[in-house]
Amino acid sequence: MKPVSGVLLLFFVFSVLFSCTSYPVPENLKYNYSINGPLTDDVFQVIIYGKPSADSLTQLEQRESSFMSAKSMLKDECVNQIMTFYCKETGTVESLLTPEKISSLKTRFHEIASRAVVEQEYYLHDNSVVFVVRIYSTGLKSKILNN
Repeated sequence: MKPVSGVLLLFFVFSVLFSCTSYPVPENLKYNYSINGPLTDDVFQVIIYGKPSADSLTQLEQRESSFMSAKSMLKDECVNQIMTFYCKETGTVESLLTPEKISSLKTRFHEIASRAVVEQEYYLHDNSVVFVVRIYSTGLKSKILNN
């Protein structure tokens, strides 16, 4: 191997290792799929339920329908849950906020929700789907709470 190739390979390996960020979740919260809200300062979890449409007949149709339902509301539900957390933590009632403030917050929360990742997906007995969605970002909790 030529020295230039070795140096490039070494550079690539180090850049990959140092560019990866890990967001550890405590063991007792890692598989807790009932929490809507922050798991840590860097991880926010949202649970999304999708119901099958009434005209779905087979199990496959019901599961596809519920999956598409949950997928279509993923970002909006993340924004809603972030807004709920924000209001709870700041002692604010959403209905008392000005339309401009709500718009500003939702724009900011949409940016945060764009980082949402479906960590787990499972189906219930009625073929409804449950998405366990997590948003990872350094200092996420403070990004949500600080204007």
